[in-house]
Amino acid sequence: MRRARAEQQLRQDELALAAGVSVRAIHQIEAGKPTTRLDVLERVLDALGLSVELTPRRRDKTRLVQA
Repeated sequence: MRRARAEQQLRQDELALAAGVSVRAIHQIEAGKPTTRLDVLERVLDALGLSVELTPRRRDKTRLVQA
C-alpha cells in the first residue's frame, strides 16, 4: 500500500482524507498493524484504486491431520 501511495504521489494525510479515515489509520496499516479493521482497509485500498482478492491456499500435506 505504501508503494501505491508513493506512486500516486500522495502523502498519508491526503490518502486519509480521500479514504475518509484518520492519518493514524494509514500509518497503522503501513506499519503492518494486524488488528486493522477490514472496512478501513477496504476504504483505503479503494481510494488507491486497489482491491483485496481472496484465493485458495495451496494444500500443505504436512498440515493434514489423519484420524
